[in-house]
Amino acid sequence: SYSCDAARERIRQTELLNVCVFNGTVNDFVAAGTAFELAVGLHLCGLLTDSVLEVVATRGVAACIVPCCYGQIFGTEDHGRGGSTAPRKAPFSAAYRATLGEALPLYSEVAKGADHVVMRAGGSFDVASVGYATAQRCMRVVDSDRLLWFREQTTEVGAGVGSNTMA
Repeated sequence: SYSCDAARERIRQTELLNVCVFNGTVNDFVAAGTAFELAVGLHLCGLLTDSVLEVVATRGVAACIVPCCYGQIFGTEDHGRGGSTAPRKAPFSAAYRATLGEALPLYSEVAKGADHVVMRAGGSFDVASVGYATAQRCMRVVDSDRLLWFREQTTEVGAGVGSNTMA
């Protein structure tokens, strides 16, 4: 793929010896048994973000993940990419599930709100709009749930959320 070829070329240009590029499903990667200390996921879809988090939590390694969207984390279609790339019906973390209790079904609305795109004419994000601010808050809720889940899984690796500076 173009992205993998571009990454390999950058690795070659920088003469990095401890970097590899993998193109395949999460299950294929896990089955390959490749050892790693840091997973870097750039522009991962919502489902793939969750699946990569599962792998790094299981392996006890660090990750730097930058999601592109929050789409399809709640839905009905299993895209067969491996791991937890099948849509889910509840938050990941026990903390969110316990806190929401009877309101648990409402979390799907928050997840959908995180994937709400507010565009201006010409295709740029309308960062000043109320809809964009709402989407940002929903993204933070979803990411907080992911981080709480990650912390529930491992105490070996720290976790945090950076700020979204898309403008």
